[in-house]
Amino acid sequence: MGPHEIGTESSTLRFEDFDVAVTSSERGDLGWLAAFLACGFEPVSGGACDRRVALTVDAAAYDRLLAKGRHGSGARVEGFARDAEPSLLERWPSNGTESVFHDARRPIFYVISEDAARVEIVARERTPKCRTTLMRVVRELAMDRVVATGGILVHGSVIRVDGGVVVMCGPKRSGKTTLLMSLLETPGTRYVANDRCVLRPTAAGVSVRGLPTLVSIRCDTLHCFPAARRRLAGIRPDLADVGLTERASFSLSPPEFCELMGDCPRESGGPLLALIFPRITDDPAPLTLRRLAAPEALARFRQGLFRAAHASPLGEAFVSRAAGAASSALEAHRWIAESVPGFDCRLGGGAAPGTEACRALLERVAGARRAGP
Repeated sequence: MGPHEIGTESSTLRFEDFDVAVTSSERGDLGWLAAFLACGFEPVSGGACDRRVALTVDAAAYDRLLAKGRHGSGARVEGFARDAEPSLLERWPSNGTESVFHDARRPIFYVISEDAARVEIVARERTPKCRTTLMRVVRELAMDRVVATGGILVHGSVIRVDGGVVVMCGPKRSGKTTLLMSLLETPGTRYVANDRCVLRPTAAGVSVRGLPTLVSIRCDTLHCFPAARRRLAGIRPDLADVGLTERASFSLSPPEFCELMGDCPRESGGPLLALIFPRITDDPAPLTLRRLAAPEALARFRQGLFRAAHASPLGEAFVSRAAGAASSALEAHRWIAESVPGFDCRLGGGAAPGTEACRALLERVAGARRAGP
């Protein structure tokens, strides 16, 4: 990587057929990273790697990079791809072909090789943000590979049931987290993803793989799940009742979220059984399900793509510029909508749907899958 690469511990994580080697000066970083990314990524040993990421916590190295420019001097580019407001990084002077970006919100630089095959994170001090930054870089590189190889990034929650997975997709505040938590309280379900997943059409159907993210939960949503609310203080003492009254939402790692939901099991993905498109309504019934015709399912599916309102599903800083399969994206979307059952799911009643409603949903999904398109 360069003169700042001083990490002494390393591991390799695989997403689909894409391997990322990660280096850090603390083994605890790597253990935390593997646990966070467990739904989607898996540890592997040996072999060649597609990308390499190093986390360096070194005040002197950070200050040397800082001295090459000054705050506000460089153009700002979108760093990590987000579905909401952009995450901007400041382009910084570089002596070679590598690109350097500065995070003005925290003392971190990103040194990226010309082909984006190597990324070094240079932090001035060790904070909890170092680990989440490391996770985001690894995930961003995997997303770049997904798009370059024709995968479809979806803004959706995913559960596993017998036979495959159910994807709940849609824009923010459409009820995805409420429905996810309700279904995870239903026996026989397992957690796959809470916000992002990857779909790939195959000869055998559509495969789904979770893309781990922080789980953002609105405090008013948590009040609909008394058992989870009671567990929260033991999982995150900083989020006791007094803390919840001071915020609109809070975030948990995927392992923390699964603990919140009563230690529900986790899986990486599976074959797609159905697409659910939730939306919050004023209906008196807590859950109403309606099968969609393919054209309507296609429109709702495209609204639920990751960064559907943006020109690109990726940011600018960590992309490899590899050629993707964008020209065939619409055909892939249409094929999915025509071959996989899609349902409109109206969430009303001012409360989360109960176990019986969720069982009925899963039975309806299973029946539609057996019946075919």
